[in-house]
Amino acid sequence: MKRGWFIILLLSLGLNVGLGLNVFRRPSSPPKPLPKDAPRSEQGFAGREDARAFVRHRLDRLTQELDLTQDQQDQLLAIHLDAGDKIRKGRMAKVEAREKLHEAYTAEEPNICQIHMIQREMSAIQTEMDSTIVDIMFKERDILTAEQRQKYRAMFPGERKAPGSGRRDGHGRHSRSPRRSE
Repeated sequence: MKRGWFIILLLSLGLNVGLGLNVFRRPSSPPKPLPKDAPRSEQGFAGREDARAFVRHRLDRLTQELDLTQDQQDQLLAIHLDAGDKIRKGRMAKVEAREKLHEAYTAEEPNICQIHMIQREMSAIQTEMDSTIVDIMFKERDILTAEQRQKYRAMFPGERKAPGSGRRDGHGRHSRSPRRSE
């Protein structure tokens, strides 16, 4: 269980570091701003149809890999559709906060306190989204049989395989270097 939280923490950290680097990087020429009435999908949001396509793709993959029943598929679809609006709103809030951060940073005289406040707001939004994703994962897990849960866990990156099944070099030996006792 600790591994799952660690993976989520790393994903969140990676997203926030990428966000921070993006904010402070100066492009050689400023991007042409989109009109305020441009569809959200053009502004970096997945529209409702894009989100439904993503959910459908995820459910198809889970169905194929876990051999889900129709009832399980229906339950998973309900979970994803229920959480979809919450995640979409979180993404929109993050983009708006990013815009505020950019405006604060590029102001004539940037206010470091305001920038830190906006960054904390962005972190809170990301934390809420991460929490929602964890809730989705546990709800998905609760629908699965014991055998399906094993397969589900194996779908996550970094999941441990059976003992002795780690990476091997070209000669059949494990690629991890032996620990030295000094």
